[in-house]
Amino acid sequence: MVPSTDFRKLLASLPACCIGACAVIYIETYFSSLDKDPDFFWILPMGIGLFLFGIHIRILESSASTKQGLTWRGLTQNTPSGILAIVYVVWGVALANLIWFAAHSGWGAPSIIDRQYVIEARGRILRTLSRPEYLVLRRSEARMFSTVMICLYFGPLTYWSFWRRNRVD
Repeated sequence: MVPSTDFRKLLASLPACCIGACAVIYIETYFSSLDKDPDFFWILPMGIGLFLFGIHIRILESSASTKQGLTWRGLTQNTPSGILAIVYVVWGVALANLIWFAAHSGWGAPSIIDRQYVIEARGRILRTLSRPEYLVLRRSEARMFSTVMICLYFGPLTYWSFWRRNRVD
């Protein structure tokens, strides 16, 4: 089953829109009001969308006769040479956000327990926070999640943008 050109363009534009939304969320965490707690309502729909893209690519690639179907080398076979470098840069930014968050939160999550701002890890309170510290950590958590989502949506974007025309179905 080979999707039509219009359908492939649609499937390439949807991850691009999700990447754009995550980029807006990332930038918004720097410029939003300092007393506003960031919302994480977007994680569930983005995760479901990513799951659906992954299933669709998996179904199409499982019927392909190539051995390299779901590796980065197989998925970037007919793409421009700079795509893999962009993948490394995007994952590097996500890793830097993860390291920054871990360094400042001690691998815990900022939360509110008994009307106190705390860092919690596995049910234990690691440290009590002031409201500004809590908001800084929540913003960095939102940046971390948005960069990871950008990285994960980059795969379907490159897959559908640079469709392999030499596939054997």
